Amino acid sequence: MNKNLIIELIVVVVVIAIVFMLLNQPEPEIKPQITDAITDDTVNGQITDSVTQTDADTVTYTHPSGAGSTEQDCFDESGDVCLTRGTSKAVYNAGTASIRWGCGTCDTATTWVNAINQMKSSCFGGSMPNIVGAPVCLETPSGNWDVQYTEWQSGGGGGFAYTRTKA
Repeated sequence: MNKNLIIELIVVVVVIAIVFMLLNQPEPEIKPQITDAITDDTVNGQITDSVTQTDADTVTYTHPSGAGSTEQDCFDESGDVCLTRGTSKAVYNAGTASIRWGCGTCDTATTWVNAINQMKSSCFGGSMPNIVGAPVCLETPSGNWDVQYTEWQSGGGGGFAYTRTKA
């Protein structure tokens, strides 16, 4: 056989082997991210709030300024726990269940109240915007949640955001 023909055959075999390996690689594992954005026509069809569930135990909720109390983070289909806020004041449960808030994580909470604004003086230095970054625990009939607020709008508008993790 011709030396050049042998080299060409080797190159073809190598190329075929590389293509075969590339086509048979497993798909990379992608962590699922479930996003549910709710549209409210009363705000010009714009997204008014969003819920992002990154795993079974962690949910991030954003309630932008002006969304109003009709936009809610409902913890399950029953509607027993649905957190919301008007254009001012504190976050409250629009559902039917009794809830309690604890100052600190669910493992360390010592002050427990029925409304989050009751924690303002004892946990947030007298100012609700100080809730941002402060750990709080939410006690619900279906279990406790560690809540970390990432945004709090004061002075009107009612915007807020948090991440809640099953404790």
